[in-house]
Amino acid sequence: MMARTMRMLDVVEDTEYLEMQHPDKELVAQACFKGGGAGINEVLKELKRSDARTALFAATPFQPLLRMGDVKGEGMICHIIYQSFRTLPLYLHNLKKSNDDTWTNVKLDVNGHFEACFVSLGCLLYAFLSCTLPVVFVGSARLRENRVGTMFTAVPVDGNRQPLPVAYGFGVRENVRTWTWWLTMLKDCMRGAREVAFISNVSNCMNSALHNVFPNSYHGYCCENMSMILKSRCRPNATQLAFFWHASVLAKQARWLDNIARDKWAMAYFPCIRFNVMVATIPDALSLLLFDEQNVPIECLIDAVRHTLQVCVNERSRAVIVGPLTPFTERVYRRRLSKAERCEVRHLGNSTFEVSDYDQNFILDYSTKDCSCGKWRKSGIQCRHAIATAHKNNIDVSHSMCDILYYVDAFRCTYHSGVINPTPPPADWEMPDNWMVVLPPLEH
Repeated sequence: MMARTMRMLDVVEDTEYLEMQHPDKELVAQACFKGGGAGINEVLKELKRSDARTALFAATPFQPLLRMGDVKGEGMICHIIYQSFRTLPLYLHNLKKSNDDTWTNVKLDVNGHFEACFVSLGCLLYAFLSCTLPVVFVGSARLRENRVGTMFTAVPVDGNRQPLPVAYGFGVRENVRTWTWWLTMLKDCMRGAREVAFISNVSNCMNSALHNVFPNSYHGYCCENMSMILKSRCRPNATQLAFFWHASVLAKQARWLDNIARDKWAMAYFPCIRFNVMVATIPDALSLLLFDEQNVPIECLIDAVRHTLQVCVNERSRAVIVGPLTPFTERVYRRRLSKAERCEVRHLGNSTFEVSDYDQNFILDYSTKDCSCGKWRKSGIQCRHAIATAHKNNIDVSHSMCDILYYVDAFRCTYHSGVINPTPPPADWEMPDNWMVVLPPLEH
């Protein structure tokens, strides 16, 4: 009896604390009831999920009906979700009207049921084709309790090594056929404007799809994902896991890596087009949308991602950066500058130098921006041997020998025209001439 009384007092105290943390008392009560005997942290997580769900609902044209669905139950919500697939082509048409050069498409099965969709916003596509690094992470994330079970993304990185999703979409299933269709849409909107390197998690499905659509493009793996696989398969200790990261730089290999090409994961074998990008993944801003309660309309999911990208672009376009290089490039440059002090430089003639770094000698040619260590050519940022040569020979090239994509001007150009407009209210939607009929997806 005493224990029960103390627990009731704890619940009252926790509820009072949560009400101070969250303004909606009714939502706090629901979260506490749903959380049962969970602690404050678990209830706060439930409140965050509810807030995220509310934000998603606010972005959909079905908001009034969703409020009715909350009152009338799951049956009404399911009806609203089914109806959203029928109006999906209308929504995508008006999204394209609001954002120039935007690409959208919907994949149907033989019976007209929804299978997948593709969205690439025009301003982000332009930024990718002209101002970002030519390195794209393609990956997916599972959506629980939803008619569309997977979110697809293509995420390049800008000159500050920040992810910028250039295309996204949703699908019922993740398989080779769906990925092949989705990557074909990405290839069509790129129009062969530039050569691109692809990075993905280790997946046979992804390997086949990329080979089918981009047979001549480089395809590597995310080193973080490979370390997770190493941990799950080999169950290494901390020392062994650190060894993998060391091996990814020095190209040493564990036994399970024998069947994986070294240029997919070992930095020493990376091609120049990868820019030594080791880790790439879905941005945290999009991951926050993948909360537990995903039973929402398809337009709501698409528009929530659009809104998240709009906020991201607006924030980066207002960023104040001092200096000619992006903050990421400055950090790399200063780190290499600190290591350049130990190098000894000898002039061989013209623009060629020999640099001694511990017990190794490297040949450096400023005219071709190449060092035998390979880092300058592969990363686009001067290696420590180039920096040491510049400082010890009074060569003023500290900020003139990086790849143009690492300059602040290129970073600003990435987000200069980044205006992502929302769709107008449903009452003002334009009706397309040929309106595709999309049936809800079958159970999966």
